[in-house]
Amino acid sequence: GAFDLGAAVADNDSGVGRLDALASYQWLLNNGGNPTPTPTPIPTATPTPSLPSLHIGDLDGSASLSRKSWSATVTVRVHDSSEKALSGVTIYASWSGGVSFNSSCVTDRKGACKLSSGSLSNSLASLTLSITDATRGGYVYIQTANHDPDGDSNGVSLTVVKP
Repeated sequence: GAFDLGAAVADNDSGVGRLDALASYQWLLNNGGNPTPTPTPIPTATPTPSLPSLHIGDLDGSASLSRKSWSATVTVRVHDSSEKALSGVTIYASWSGGVSFNSSCVTDRKGACKLSSGSLSNSLASLTLSITDATRGGYVYIQTANHDPDGDSNGVSLTVVKP
């Protein structure tokens, strides 16, 4: 498909010579003498496998009072996308409302774990727990799917009031 402009030795004999680049390019544009162009295959995207999801299915709070202090405890229940209890999930949470600290727990075979505040001053009227993350290998946490069947929280945060 190259156009020989002349050479000391013909291309057929030694494979060397000068080529007319424009003529060669035009010849290639016109399919190089091939009447049927070969279609370029279009790659097919490989779908990314989606991970199963998990979410908070219930937050329940309780408080206990002593003479000098009180404490808050929140039980967290985790569900998979089929609303089944999910064990082995690490829950990360932050406490706020006069004090500020983080805590975590891992769900048991029933999909539950407890987060406790420890001793709080009696001058503190309430404490709020907010879930900041939930992790388990092979799962993705969908916070917008959080819920609470008894309606005492939104599945993301819960306020525990001193008794």
